[in-house]
Formats: sequence, structure tokens, C-alpha cells
Amino acid sequence: WFTYNSLLLSRYRQSPEFSFPVPFDDCLRVTQHILQNGLKYKIDSHRVALLGDSTGANLAAAVALRISEEDPGFTPHVRLQVLLQPVLQAFTFDTPSYRLYSDNTFPGRSPILKFWCYYLGIQPTQDVVSSFQKNDHVSPSLRTSIYSHYLSESQLPESVREKSPASSLDRYSNQYDQNLALKVESKVIDPFVSPLLADVLNASPPTYILVAEADVVRDDGLLYASRLRAANVSVELKHVHNQSHFFLAPKLPSGVLTFTSADETWREIYQFISKNL
Repeated sequence: WFTYNSLLLSRYRQSPEFSFPVPFDDCLRVTQHILQNGLKYKIDSHRVALLGDSTGANLAAAVALRISEEDPGFTPHVRLQVLLQPVLQAFTFDTPSYRLYSDNTFPGRSPILKFWCYYLGIQPTQDVVSSFQKNDHVSPSLRTSIYSHYLSESQLPESVREKSPASSLDRYSNQYDQNLALKVESKVIDPFVSPLLADVLNASPPTYILVAEADVVRDDGLLYASRLRAANVSVELKHVHNQSHFFLAPKLPSGVLTFTSADETWREIYQFISKNL
């Protein structure tokens, strides 16, 4: 979490021990407190940015979205949001990036599915994970709803669509896991779980989105950028090719998970924050 001259790291209760809404509520309360008490912390409450990476970017986007609904006279709105390789929806796990990179990149689809199970308060049994993988966790009526439109592949860049393998799933199938859907469906379409499915985005702050090409959640970020731009929100999108989900990992003494392109990318992120905050 960034301010103009301070870096605040928000601790919050995490899954699997704590499912939604606990992590979201923790981050929201911290953010509200900071925004409402700028003088106490010697910061400008009108110049605060939220930054998150991966599942943390989900929380950053959800909190920024929630803050945008508040009275700015009481809670100043977030100035910027910086979303790095964001995980932004649990509606479908059959986007082109999931189809392309599920089995040949790390973390792949299975760890993301297990994260979502825990975050939604469901044990990731083999049957449950299989249902998520086939999108059987949502009912047929939802598969053809407005939420499906929000995730339309037509909103992806042409260069992405051109190399996308065809889906093997039938979105019009009446088959689904009714028991699982009853447990998770209302959460899956909650905008504070899946910010990409929010109906209204026009009050969102200016946004920086970073996606890596060889990443199953690449399209979450690309689709969110498209939806924000359609809502007249300023978006800077960085699409890093030849990299996967963890390429931004900090340098470690052993050199493990260290990528030369990470330094350049971090510099660009800092420059964006400095310029726009």
C-alpha cells in the first residue's frame, strides 16, 4: 500500500484459515482508517495509492472499488490503484490464458482453483476442483448472463484472440454442480470477490495493470483494463511477454526467482506512481 512518501503494508487475516469477507474487510478497514486520519499519520489523504500483487491485487481492486462508493467528504477516494498480475474473477476458468497456460506454466490452473476454493470457504476436494475447472460451479442461467458479457473474449486484444485455442466447454450446457453453485454462486458474482464483474466501474481511480504473457490469470488483467477504459477510467496497461506469474519476485540471495526484466518493470511502476500521485 503506497502513499506519496510512505509505504504502508497492511496485515490481514488470510485464507485458508479465513475466507471472504474477512480478508477484504480487514484491508478495507485499514484503508478507511488511513484515508480518514491522514493528519494523524502525516500523509495527504487525497494522494494515496493501493498496490497489490496476484491475490493481493484482488484485494486492492476490491477495496478501491468499495471506497469509490463512499462519500469523498468523509472518506477521500483512492488516488491510484496498481494491480500487478491481478486475480480478478472466479466466474470462469476457461479464458484463453487458462486454456493456453494451465499445464505448462507455474502456478498453473490448479493452485489458482485451490486458492478460490479456500477464499470462498470451500474445501478443495478433487470433485470440487473438477467442477470449478469445468465451470460447473455456476448455473446455466449465469453462464449466459451479463457477467458472461463482462468476460467476453471479444474484449481481449486482437493479438491475444488470434492465438487463443478454442474452448472445449459448452457455455449453453445445462449441466452444473447444483450443490456447489448454491454455496459459492452468490460470492462468485460479488464485485468485492470478483472486481471484474462489477456493474459500475466509472468511479474507479486511475489504474496501472501489469500482466505477464505466460500466466493463467493474464486475461483477468486484460479484461479489467478493457472494462475500465470502457468506463472512461484512465488505464496504463503493461503486458510483459516471455514471463510468468512470479517474475516480479524480489531478488533472493540464492538468485532463485530472480528475473532481469523485473528490475525494469519495478522502475516503471515507481515512475507511474511518482508521476500520477
